[in-house]
Amino acid sequence: MDDVKDGIGLMVSDIPIPANVQEYAATSMELKTRDEIFSAMVVYGFLIFEDGCVFIPNREMMEQFAYQM
Repeated sequence: MDDVKDGIGLMVSDIPIPANVQEYAATSMELKTRDEIFSAMVVYGFLIFEDGCVFIPNREMMEQFAYQM
């Protein structure tokens, strides 16, 4: 979980995070790895995946992530 929290902290600072995103992870009942969690967040629209990195799609979502941290 610390990897996910650190990654989100960087994304809130507008820094894309390298990730191995796979769609199957979103259907899993247990998300165990950072990449599985980021994959689910991409599938549900909380993050965008492009060029091997995940990032927060817009300023409004970025503000929500920052508020939660």
